[in-house]
Amino acid sequence: MTGPVRVMTCFAIVLLAAGCSTPEKTLPADYNAVPVTKRTDYTAPTPSVQGGILGASALTTIRDRVQRILLPQIRKQVTVPVDCDRSPEPTGTQKSVTCHAIWEGVQVPFGVHVQGAGRPYYQLEVRQMEGLLLAEAVRDAWASEKNEGPLSCDSGIPTATLVPLDQPTPYRCASGTNVYTVRITRGDNTSHMWFESVKT
Repeated sequence: MTGPVRVMTCFAIVLLAAGCSTPEKTLPADYNAVPVTKRTDYTAPTPSVQGGILGASALTTIRDRVQRILLPQIRKQVTVPVDCDRSPEPTGTQKSVTCHAIWEGVQVPFGVHVQGAGRPYYQLEVRQMEGLLLAEAVRDAWASEKNEGPLSCDSGIPTATLVPLDQPTPYRCASGTNVYTVRITRGDNTSHMWFESVKT
């Protein structure tokens, strides 16, 4: 009887091991991974400061603040053209102006509030109304994150598009099989690109 008992014992151990196993975690079926090479040499772009100095025109100050806000979203040392729907120069009464920064064919809207008697004594507020999301910038930002495992981003990220600010977007990157969504948030005359973990 010794032989059969041993066989049954081994069979029971095999069944127990199989029951305790868990399926291997994988990327979502609709995620088409594009490999991203990790980098550690990124230097944040620095906007040239022309506005904000005594005597500068309102349009010059607006352009300066738009650069400060958009460069973290573009992640390159560039100058972004800015135009407004009417003159933002102070006239002694409060006025609201809509300005647009144009990059990669996308018009990024900014709301501007100006008040004051005129140069050099005036105040203005520049507020980005929608975020600028660029596939190249997202991949570059993800490559600079401190993540382990193979890095990738979804091929579905548009070359350039507008996204709601301070909200998760449908665009994703991954570290191994851990998936993150991209979010662009507002700051005080700046912006930030974040990656938030997705529960799968």
